[in-house]
Amino acid sequence: MDSESHKNAIATAASAGDAAAQHQLGLQYFLGAGVERDYAQALQWFDQAVLRGVNQALYGLLQIPLQWFRNAAVQGNPTAQYYLGMMYCHGEHVLDGYPLVGLHVQGIVHQGECVEQDYAQALEWFHKAVAQGDGRAQLALGWMYAEGKGVAKDVEQAQQCYAEAAAKGFISPGQPAPPQPACQTDYGYESFSLGEAYFYGDGVQQDYTQALHWFEQAAAQGCSEAMDKLAEMYREGQGVGQDYLQVLHWRYEAAEQWASNPLHVVLRELRLPLQWYVDAAQQGHSVAQYILGLMYQYGVSVSWDDGGQAGSLRAIEDEEQALEWFLKAAAQGHADAQYETGWMYCDGLGGVDQDFTQALHWLEKAAAQGRSDKDELTKLRAVQPVEELARTGDATGQYSMGMILRQGYLDDGYVADNEQTLAWFDKAAAQGHAKAQYNMGMFQYGASYLQRDIGVARQWFGKAAVGGSAAAQDMLNWFAAAEQIQQDAQAGKAAAQSQLGFMYLQGRYVEQDHAQALAWFHKAAAQGDAAAYFGLGEMCVVTDRQQALAWFSKAAKYGYLKVFGKLGELYRSDRTYAEALQWYRKAAAQGDADAMLALGWMYTWGEGVPQDKELAMRWFERAAERGHKEAQAICRNRRAIT
Repeated sequence: MDSESHKNAIATAASAGDAAAQHQLGLQYFLGAGVERDYAQALQWFDQAVLRGVNQALYGLLQIPLQWFRNAAVQGNPTAQYYLGMMYCHGEHVLDGYPLVGLHVQGIVHQGECVEQDYAQALEWFHKAVAQGDGRAQLALGWMYAEGKGVAKDVEQAQQCYAEAAAKGFISPGQPAPPQPACQTDYGYESFSLGEAYFYGDGVQQDYTQALHWFEQAAAQGCSEAMDKLAEMYREGQGVGQDYLQVLHWRYEAAEQWASNPLHVVLRELRLPLQWYVDAAQQGHSVAQYILGLMYQYGVSVSWDDGGQAGSLRAIEDEEQALEWFLKAAAQGHADAQYETGWMYCDGLGGVDQDFTQALHWLEKAAAQGRSDKDELTKLRAVQPVEELARTGDATGQYSMGMILRQGYLDDGYVADNEQTLAWFDKAAAQGHAKAQYNMGMFQYGASYLQRDIGVARQWFGKAAVGGSAAAQDMLNWFAAAEQIQQDAQAGKAAAQSQLGFMYLQGRYVEQDHAQALAWFHKAAAQGDAAAYFGLGEMCVVTDRQQALAWFSKAAKYGYLKVFGKLGELYRSDRTYAEALQWYRKAAAQGDADAMLALGWMYTWGEGVPQDKELAMRWFERAAERGHKEAQAICRNRRAIT
């Protein structure tokens, strides 16, 4: 399946309600991968995935810039209003980092920005979202009224909010707690509640067998509380025979729902020595085999002290041992072990070669028991015939495998398998495949995996160009141009000297060398070259802002257009808004779309000027007309700011 077909398949599946596809489509719009970056579309698809229980979509959703959320909420986007309300509801002063999102959110951070808790703001945004029919915001309002957060406590009003939210498919929490991003599913809590009723005899006759049945139903839907109850019942022999292997299984399943390292949690709780797991595994117990595989897969070291009875368990990381035990458990039908086995073959771990045929075999078995997702299998099914062709020695198949792995196709576009990618490109390149040779050159030139070697890169580009690769010929042409620039710089030409400085600064067609960059910028600056002044400013903007400002100002004096926007950026970051406006206007007058966007935001928030949202929108429109993607998204997805 080609990339366009794959993209269309994801969009079709997302529109049909496939949660994994919705998550992936949200990522594509967020990253601009194969589509234009569009935060409004990203929010829409991430949110659809969240509604279907894909908690990971929250991580992607909350990577969208905070400022974008604020702007979209102001423009009446109810989903943005709901999430902005959640941010203010949960906000705490925490360290910069990635969004802290989970079942128990303690604070929300966006792109290093912290949202201070502000119940009044949360209340305002929830009300605005509710006015547009958002049931989740209604549920959140219910909690705020129930707890008196940002508003006088009003239980009757809270109950009304809960009832109205429930009518829209959102069930109120059983216990007062800060609202969480809500999903249109109860994750088995209704079944769990029935199980508890039978377990405790609450309104019905106590019946452990019925309790076990309903807890199993709830656990199958992902309810961690039900899993804990099942572990307890197997430990105490309530309604079922006492079985520590089942205790092990359910405690692990429960911990996996909420703990960052569930294996350590369970091993520490059960307090059993390594030999117990080894003995049970050797006796053929698939749960023990699977857990033992996990121990060797990650390596574990846990200790405990139970009333003076100290103990510990340690297993050294050993991928071959891990695969051995996973295979034993997988052969007995253990779905999680089949899943792990499949991915070890997929990644070529545990002493085996990467083998998508074996990977697909085990992942299909795991999927038949509900342990997988359709997207993973769809991708592997598409790749497996390509791998088979590549293994026959076909150069096109080998190149295709390299591209599949380089693009991270099996890892949602995030992680390229460089070692395997390089191996397939090398096989194809050895047979004279020009595109593979070009990619071998790019590996050497880009230094993303191999140690950078421009000489070797040029050799590969030369071979690829002979084979008809236009891209490789372009690279050779650039290298030739770079050599001419070096000759001109040596001859004392100022423009060439500043160009060479930028080449060394950025590592373009030469090895990156900041000392050389500085030297060439100084040579060009001595001849009054404005681009060199700009380059010197760029080199010290982080370490010495005042010196950078001096160099940028000198470049501006000589009319170097690129520096106008840079000066605006520096002054704005220092909150010297009058100067920032002056330079941004100069840059905008020269057609700088980034400067136009910045002016739009300054008028939006009243930075150094009276707040004027109509004028702000005109600046956004001007930037959009010049092709600025963010400005285009603002104009496409928002009404005029008034």
